[in-house]
Formats: sequence, structure tokens, C-alpha cells
Amino acid sequence: MANAPLSPTHEPPPPPPTTVVAAPAADESAVRVAVRARPLIEKEIVEKCRECVAYSCDGRQLVLGKDRRFTFDHVFGPMSGQEDVYLDCVKPLVDSCIAG
Repeated sequence: MANAPLSPTHEPPPPPPTTVVAAPAADESAVRVAVRARPLIEKEIVEKCRECVAYSCDGRQLVLGKDRRFTFDHVFGPMSGQEDVYLDCVKPLVDSCIAG
């Protein structure tokens, strides 16, 4: 009946109340994406392979090959360790959950 024409004696129902939800600030978004490039493995080193990934100075972009750019919330190079990833990405989330 939602598509039935209105008769002259019936008025359309009032619109539902509007709910305004404030969008989170850019630094408070619910999803964050990080990437960590691995170092070359021994086989690649023996074969004299070179790293094909470059990193921006701001730590947010990764360039694959010559021109394929990808932007992330965090970019960790091959020299970054697990502790670096934890301190930058995981610890703030854990602290926030604990704080409520």
C-alpha cells in the first residue's frame, strides 16, 4: 500500500524525525589502514633483487614501481619492527578501549 495513490481525504503521513549524527573528525574515523613492507628475503638478496617500493617522507604513502601511489594512515618500511607497528597502531586503540 506504500505506492497506493492518496485519496483526496487523506493527507500523506508526516516525514520521520531527522536524526543528525556528527561525522567523526578525520583523525577519529573508525577504520584505519596501515601497511608494512617486508624486507627482502635471503633468496631475493642472493638474486640481487631490489626493493620496488618507495615511501613518502610523511609516512602515509607507498609508491609501487614508478607511479602507482597508495595512501594509508600509516606506512611502515621494511626496517620497522613489530613494536613500531604496535606503538603506532594498536596501543592507542587498546588504551582507548580500556579508558572506555
